[in-house]
Amino acid sequence: MPEEGRLLLSAVVTTTFRRVVVFFPQQLKQLRAVKIFSGNANRTLAEAVAKSIGRELGRCTVNSFPDGETFVKIEENVRGEDVFIIQPSSPPTNHHLMELFIMIDACRRASARQITAASPSVVTVLSS
Repeated sequence: MPEEGRLLLSAVVTTTFRRVVVFFPQQLKQLRAVKIFSGNANRTLAEAVAKSIGRELGRCTVNSFPDGETFVKIEENVRGEDVFIIQPSSPPTNHHLMELFIMIDACRRASARQITAASPSVVTVLSS
C-alpha cells in the first residue's frame, strides 16, 4: 500500500450525550460479534478499519432516490449484535450526516444490541 494510503489507526472515538468512548483496535477485536458498516462518505476508510481488526465490512445498500431522499437497507442480520457505523462528516455534510442517522435508525429498527457511530473528522490546513 502506498505511504499516503496507509491507515494508522490509533483509536476510534465516539461520543454519546453523556460520555466519550475511546475504542482501541485491541478492544474492538475482543468484542464478541461486532459488525462494521459504512455509508458513502469514505468506504475506503471503513474497509481499512474493518481489515485492521480482522473483520469484514457489513453489507448494506445506501442510495439516493431521484428526489434526493436517502434509502438504506441493512443486508445482514444485526439482531442482538454490536454495530459500528463509520461515516465521516465531510462535505456535503448534511447529506453524509443524514445517511448516518438513517443507518442508525435502520439498525435500531433491526434490533441491534448496541450502535456506535464513529464520525472521524478531516482537518485541512491551508497555508498562505
